[in-house]
Amino acid sequence: MLRTPLTIVLIVLTCGSAFPRQPAGGSVAKTCSFSGIYRKDGWTVPGMPAAKKSKRVGVKDMPGVFVTMLTPIEPQTMMTEVWCPPDGSGALHIEEEPIGVLSLLSFDFDGRVFAYGVRFGTERIENGTRVDAGMESYVMFYDLDGSGHFTLRKGTRGILIPDFIPDWVQKGASAAPNK
Repeated sequence: MLRTPLTIVLIVLTCGSAFPRQPAGGSVAKTCSFSGIYRKDGWTVPGMPAAKKSKRVGVKDMPGVFVTMLTPIEPQTMMTEVWCPPDGSGALHIEEEPIGVLSLLSFDFDGRVFAYGVRFGTERIENGTRVDAGMESYVMFYDLDGSGHFTLRKGTRGILIPDFIPDWVQKGASAAPNK
C-alpha cells in the first residue's frame, strides 16, 4: 500500500535532480551584493574632521567602549556612494552624491577612536540648490588597524552601533594615534 506512493515520490525526486530548472532564456541572473567596502587609503568620514564634541557615554554590552555625539560644522557635504543598480546588470555604480549629515557619532576604546557612525539624508541639486531627496541612510566607518585611517565602510540597518570591534582595539594595541 505504501509502496506506490513512495515509488512516485522517489521518481519525482530523481527526475527533479536529473533535470534542474533553468531560468527562462537559459541565462543565470546576475547578482550584485556586498557587506562592506574597503578603501586602502581610508574613507573621508562626512562631517569630519571639523566637528564639535558633545556628550560622551558608555556603550551598553561593550565594556570599555564609549560613544561621543558630534556636531559637524558643515553638515552639507559630498559622499562617495556605491550601489548595485536595480537592472540586475551586476555592475557596481560609484558616484559622488550630495548629502546632509543628520547624526555623527564616534566610538572609542581607551580614548582611541575605532569607528564613526553617520546618519545622513540623501540630497540632489536642482538649479544649483540642494534639495532633500527624501531618503535617509546609515553607515559605519572602521579603523581596522589603529592607523587612524577608516578603511572599511559598512551600511547598517538603522542603528549606529559597531557590529564588530577591530582586533587592535580588543588587544589594546598602541598603534599611531588617531587623526
